[in-house]
Amino acid sequence: MVDPARTPRRLGDVTEILEIFSSAAVEGVGALSKYLKHARRKRVGESLHPGEETPLWNAMVAAIRPHLAQRGAKSNLARILGLPRQRIHEYITRPTVLPDAEVTLHLLLWLQNQENQLKKGRHGQPLA
Repeated sequence: MVDPARTPRRLGDVTEILEIFSSAAVEGVGALSKYLKHARRKRVGESLHPGEETPLWNAMVAAIRPHLAQRGAKSNLARILGLPRQRIHEYITRPTVLPDAEVTLHLLLWLQNQENQLKKGRHGQPLA
């Protein structure tokens, strides 16, 4: 430990912060070790897969799914994105693959359009 009487005030603040971080790091090692036991090492250039490591993608999939419940909705989305219907299944229904950045941006725009249509009503007229 550092003697607080011998350190300048600014350095003492830094020391306190470092001690807080080190104690938090020690506490976090237990949780991290449990995670690392089940995680496998990624190869260089290996792509990220949907799961616990992708919470934003999981939230986006949860927001998209209700819009794809109607019959033919997945096929229509696939036509809009210019992708095979099976790829929509891999992205949304059974998330095993993450799309590239361009497709993700198109999905966000499509989702925003769907949400706007719901707010306006079926025929584009605002609800009451």
